[in-house]
Amino acid sequence: IGSIAILERENNQAQLRWFVVHPGYRGIGLGKSLFGKALGFCQAAGYEKIFLWTLDNLAAARTIYEANGFKLVEKKKNYLWGHHLVEEYYVLNFK
Repeated sequence: IGSIAILERENNQAQLRWFVVHPGYRGIGLGKSLFGKALGFCQAAGYEKIFLWTLDNLAAARTIYEANGFKLVEKKKNYLWGHHLVEEYYVLNFK
């Protein structure tokens, strides 16, 4: 139904990856719950910072990121998967 991945990075950082919920199960709070569990894991593991890259057209995910304290740090235009897209870099500092 859904998946989220946390990758350990250098300097006590984590990267949020692969946050996805099946379209048939969106809008009922599963993404928020899954995201909350991932943040709890990162805090318990002692990470000082979590970062992620997303696309500006993923509004529902961006709403969850911002509601949990992530701050937009950078935007860049890129050509990905045959499309001109805007990537966004978000950061959440625990310390």
